[in-house]
Amino acid sequence: MSLLSRRLTTTLENHRSAFVDPWFTSHLQAKFRAFNAAKVKSRVRWSEDMQRFIKGSKTEWFKDIDTIYAPMIWNDCHWVGLSINLGIWSVEILDPNQTSTTTLR
Repeated sequence: MSLLSRRLTTTLENHRSAFVDPWFTSHLQAKFRAFNAAKVKSRVRWSEDMQRFIKGSKTEWFKDIDTIYAPMIWNDCHWVGLSINLGIWSVEILDPNQTSTTTLR
């Protein structure tokens, strides 16, 4: 992901996009159960690791970045790509093993 980010810096900036490390999706998956169980989602706090990860970025999400691209291990079997659109809160799953992609909202 770091190599692609460096090679595609200008393209990503022009499209208001960013790549994130596999750590990001792994961390989100681990927190999903707690988030899903929360009655008031806005009260769910981001972990210290997640806050450091986001604040460590040179750009600001929602201000400079509209789309995040992330790799994710699917069912501990194979890798898929995620295209996360922050503006409309959708996640497109790019799975090379499927005949089509799926969008989650």
